[in-house]
Amino acid sequence: MDIFLLRHFESIKNTQVTFSSIEDKEELTENGVIQGKRISDNLRQILELKSLTVKNIYCAKSVRAQCSAELMASALSGNVQVQAFNELLSTKSKDILGKTKKQVMESNPEFIRQLSLYDAGIYSSYDFHREVGKDLKIEYEKKVCECIEKIVNNDVKEDAKIICLHNSSITAVVINIARKLCGYPQNYYGKVIADNGKFFWIHEENGEQRFIVANCDSELLLDMIKGEIYVT
Repeated sequence: MDIFLLRHFESIKNTQVTFSSIEDKEELTENGVIQGKRISDNLRQILELKSLTVKNIYCAKSVRAQCSAELMASALSGNVQVQAFNELLSTKSKDILGKTKKQVMESNPEFIRQLSLYDAGIYSSYDFHREVGKDLKIEYEKKVCECIEKIVNNDVKEDAKIICLHNSSITAVVINIARKLCGYPQNYYGKVIADNGKFFWIHEENGEQRFIVANCDSELLLDMIKGEIYVT
């Protein structure tokens, strides 16, 4: 089994300077659609070279993630379907929804201070000051990872699982796997770099998992497979 995680293609949300999406209805940008078509074609070639079958593209239940999943599904051979899950949506905090960093600084300067440390890679999100309405990170992580586990272990006969996520949900999954495979600290929840349209690839065989690539461009990944410069 091969698990491909990726963050959705560029959306209007990514071009804004505000925190969190209020309704998760942002469409892909024009650049995001172009990006998505290129990446989807590379994904098609990757799956063909590896002889991997895919029946579904799984994604968060937001417009930007679903549009990304639909682009990938349309590029793949066969009748590939899109399945969307509320559990994979971004974590949200009601007090900062739709606000700019400057606006949040005025009402909650301590959060901005902690965020700057988190973005620098030296602060755990577990230690963030919690506001009313904010998902506890450990509860959010549990919800996301349980959903991913159900997807990976479902009854659909396919060789690979393609899962399109948001920054916060892909962070939860990657940290959970890194704890098992890479000695990542159990009580730390740091920043994971997950750029739009880039892949995290986990290979699973005989009950054992390992990371192949992290935050990898699809063209580089395709070149790696063509050159067989990795081992699975």
